[in-house]
Amino acid sequence: MTLARLRFCRLVLLNFLLHSHRSAANEVVLLDSKESQAELGWTAHPSDGWEEISGVDENYKPIRTYQVCNVMAPNQNNWLQTGWITRQNGQRIFIELKFTLRDCNSIPGVAGTCKETFNLHYIESDSDLGGNIEENQYVKIDTIAADESFTQGDLGERKMKLNTEVREIEHLGRKGFHLGFQDVGACVALVSVRVYYKTCLSTMQSLAVFPDTVAEAAFSTLVEVRGSCVNDSEAEMGNPPRMHCSAEGDWLVPIGKCTCSAGYEEKDGRCEGKHFVTGPFFMAGVGFGFVKRNDTNDIHIIYSIEQYHFNSAFFKSRQNCTYRVSLLMAGERIVGLHEALLSLKRRFAHIAVCQIVSVTIID
Repeated sequence: MTLARLRFCRLVLLNFLLHSHRSAANEVVLLDSKESQAELGWTAHPSDGWEEISGVDENYKPIRTYQVCNVMAPNQNNWLQTGWITRQNGQRIFIELKFTLRDCNSIPGVAGTCKETFNLHYIESDSDLGGNIEENQYVKIDTIAADESFTQGDLGERKMKLNTEVREIEHLGRKGFHLGFQDVGACVALVSVRVYYKTCLSTMQSLAVFPDTVAEAAFSTLVEVRGSCVNDSEAEMGNPPRMHCSAEGDWLVPIGKCTCSAGYEEKDGRCEGKHFVTGPFFMAGVGFGFVKRNDTNDIHIIYSIEQYHFNSAFFKSRQNCTYRVSLLMAGERIVGLHEALLSLKRRFAHIAVCQIVSVTIID
């Protein structure tokens, strides 16, 4: 191990104090190397290139990182391949890299061999490629350069300058992919790799619920999503609720809406029934009759129910029902007629509808 690499490695081990980054709510994370509690175990080739080491974040939580610093030898071609990353539903994949990079001018004697960039690649596959690195099959995403590099003075003060770069890949067609990092002679520490895609999170607007929706790959594409009206509401005629999910995971351009059904009013994003009388349920005009069939023991009971709001000027409902009973004799009591009121219960589920438990049949 060269002196430059040794000092770089030691600094990484002792002083990787990083700022944490919380995932945005609309990001589905496919890989976050900082969350690994064990060795990452990525594939490095050749063996004297990328090296996995331990560091700590700003809370002194252990993290796993990779570094390489073969700056004194020419013609470097060191590859690091991640494990297989499942794409899930992602159509536009973001790759966030956090890394530090040494200023070549701060390393004596490496003017012709030291580089200050590395290359980011990917390869698609339907299964894990294992330890095989097929360099010629990789697709280059970009050359990554540091906004800030650290110097010999920073080494003396045990400080490093952390860079963050985000790249993206689109139109993936396989089940997953590997990322490949190609070093061509830099002194670089790959502190963390985070891979994610964006969604428009489930939301409610205008009494309509819109489900989680994956953002499309094309930046200019808006995905139209139709919402579902909340309970006890209905879509406006010819103008159902719709919104559009942008490529950045934002809901845009709301169109249409839902309105509360008759007898309900909007409150806190819901449709609630207007206030009814509590306690003994107030009913008027509960009437019964029956129609004889050919069989004297087989009848149909006909009844109607009128239901009133506490102010009958505002609300009134009438429902006619039938209930068939067989094998009866005159004067027999019918127990369980309340089961025939289930349709009324379903319609006014928020009210404790009274139950009629018996009726006397007079013939």
